[in-house]
Amino acid sequence: MLALICSLLAATAAPTSAPSQSVDAPATKQRPILGGAGAVSVSDERVQAAAAFAAESVDGTLDEVTSATRQVVAGTIYRLTFTTTDGRSYSAEVFHSLQGEFSVRSIDETGDTGSNQAEGDDE
Repeated sequence: MLALICSLLAATAAPTSAPSQSVDAPATKQRPILGGAGAVSVSDERVQAAAAFAAESVDGTLDEVTSATRQVVAGTIYRLTFTTTDGRSYSAEVFHSLQGEFSVRSIDETGDTGSNQAEGDDE
C-alpha cells in the first residue's frame, strides 16, 4: 500500500527538468507585480490623468505624454515625461492614492522647445 501511495505521489509531482508554463504563456496582458515598475502605454487613461495633473501643477496644459512607467505600491506611482502646450518638457513622478487622489512627488523641467528664454530669465 505504501509503495502505491509513493508511486502516485511521484507520478503527480511536477518534473524538475520541465520548462515552466509561464515561458509558453502568451505575453499579451501581464498583471503588474506589487512593488515592481513597468512600462505602461502613454495613451492609458490614468497615465493621461496623472500627466494632466502634473502639467496643471506647473500652470500648464498637457500636450503630449512621451513616456510612462507605472509602479504598483499602496497606490500607484507614475513616472512620466510630457510636454505642455507652450512647448516645455517635463519629467514628473505622480502618486495616485488608493483613495483616487493625485499628488506630484517631483517635477523637473527637462527642456524648453517653445522659446529660447526660460520663464524668469532676465536676459
